[in-house]
Amino acid sequence: MLPEILVEFIITGINLSPDEITGIIGTIPTKTWMLGEPIQKTLLKRKNNGSCLSSEYHHDLDLQIM
Repeated sequence: MLPEILVEFIITGINLSPDEITGIIGTIPTKTWMLGEPIQKTLLKRKNNGSCLSSEYHHDLDLQIM
């Protein structure tokens, strides 16, 4: 069975908004969240703001950098 590889770059912080993070790294994130938002379909709430840039799943070790 071939490996499935997913790469994620996550930045979090209370004092940075997802828009500020996007401006700093210069890339549109895959997903973002804000302090206090529900975590998926649970009663848990986010404890910080965040931004995630993730790759698609790859089935080999030759990942190309965006």
